[in-house]
Amino acid sequence: MPNGYRRPVAKRSGRRSPTAVLEGTTMTSDKAAARERVQRSSNKPKTTKSYVSLTKHHLDRMTNQGLKITAKGIADYMKQLAYSGELTKSSWYKLRCALASTQELGGFKDSAERLRALKFPTDAKPKPRPRRAKGIDGDDYATLHRELAEKGDSVAWAYLVLARHLGCRPAEVINIAGEIDGNATYFIPSAKKRADGRGLDRFVEITDQRALAEVRRAFSIVQKVPATQRKNLHNVARKRIARTAAGLWPRRAVLPTLYTLRHQMGSDLKASGMSEVECAAIMGHQSTRSIGVYGWARAGRGAVSVRPTRETLARVRKIDPRGSVPVKTPLAGVKPRGLRPNDS
Repeated sequence: MPNGYRRPVAKRSGRRSPTAVLEGTTMTSDKAAARERVQRSSNKPKTTKSYVSLTKHHLDRMTNQGLKITAKGIADYMKQLAYSGELTKSSWYKLRCALASTQELGGFKDSAERLRALKFPTDAKPKPRPRRAKGIDGDDYATLHRELAEKGDSVAWAYLVLARHLGCRPAEVINIAGEIDGNATYFIPSAKKRADGRGLDRFVEITDQRALAEVRRAFSIVQKVPATQRKNLHNVARKRIARTAAGLWPRRAVLPTLYTLRHQMGSDLKASGMSEVECAAIMGHQSTRSIGVYGWARAGRGAVSVRPTRETLARVRKIDPRGSVPVKTPLAGVKPRGLRPNDS
């Protein structure tokens, strides 16, 4: 493709092209406004940036296939992808959200609404989702912990320890701030801030001294990594842990992953007797609704080494399980329940 090439765009009076927001062009003379819109999008969270990148990839693919970049053309392309078996159902819906969000960003609200109304065809067979363990017992964790230490893989070891004791998302590790006010409190900025209750910046206090010593060591390892190399550090750790697990248990159909530790934390919290609000706060959820998808009480060890601070508890919305109406709870005068120390 020659340098300076720009995909030709059909003219429309007073409307922006679906790809204009990605290419920095508009269908009118108001180019400054388009550049400002793109600049605003670049200042939005990482989710929006990834949506723009994903959309550009698929619009380029549509162009190479000779498909028209219109609302109908994109809808047909999505239907084609669904029947191809190329994507899992969750990946298909993620692409739908990306396309709709970028269309809306480009000024095409009707097209965005049409895309958001798309449903995965009931007779289509999506790509099977890879199976991953939703829990890890104490023996397997100790084996994986020891193997990473013996291999000298300090980064993967640090991520394993932080995910185990803090229950954080892998992408949140690089932004953790430790020893707040000189005590055992750690601040975990959420990597998933959404209006539906799936992201909460939280403060958690480590109550077990053995766990605190490990967390401090792991935290220092991550902090020593140059800032320029931290962006995808969680993916590096994830792949190393996956390879190590595959080497340890080659005959297992389902292997523990870095995210397995988060599911195990959900199980441990439910088995600990803590309230839903406390569990949601530690997991980094804005409401108690999301905690339901993580773990089972019967699979928990009944002991956790962290507890949320009062300020974090006050920011969690308790959702009535019979509906979606928040329930008012007198959090201001409630202290977190006492936790049993973690002996693992």
